[in-house]
Amino acid sequence: MAYRILIIDDDAALLKMLQKYFEMQKYEIITAENGAEGMEKLKFQPDIILLDINMPRIDGIEVCRRIRDKVTCPVIFLTARVEEQDVVNGLSSGGDDYILKPFRLKELEARIAAHMKREGRQRERTECCFQGELTVDYKAKTVQINTDYALNTANNILYNPITKSRLEFTNKTRNKSFTKYHTTNNGIPTI
Repeated sequence: MAYRILIIDDDAALLKMLQKYFEMQKYEIITAENGAEGMEKLKFQPDIILLDINMPRIDGIEVCRRIRDKVTCPVIFLTARVEEQDVVNGLSSGGDDYILKPFRLKELEARIAAHMKREGRQRERTECCFQGELTVDYKAKTVQINTDYALNTANNILYNPITKSRLEFTNKTRNKSFTKYHTTNNGIPTI
């Protein structure tokens, strides 16, 4: 699967160069020449965003502030701003990384790869729920009792989609009460 990169920068030559390079590396590239256009292109659901700070209309810091609550993908600032306070402002606005221009393409590619690996691990981590000695692994579709994996791996219990829905519901709605009117025909509670 090709990762989708949204590059937001007002430097047309840099946009073209980055687009050409990352397309050769098998990434899908979306470009925007200013912050407002970049925010519109979020509808393409990028996996990572490369964001300049100095842009017309809406600068990169403001773009990051506006989108951070709605977009969970990593944001890497690519900027010529070198002051320590600029770095602090970028990271405080929700940026995940800060790279100074001029930058090396291989280093940028390595940072993108590192962020994508971290995102993959985060997604995998959210597919498990741990509670006491009970582990629910939604991806493997198993429930494990006794989390001592080295000593006891035989306590896995496979479950079906209805059980999965019940487990997810139970984990999301702990300490809530429901009447019979809150359940469906399959016994899966609805909210």
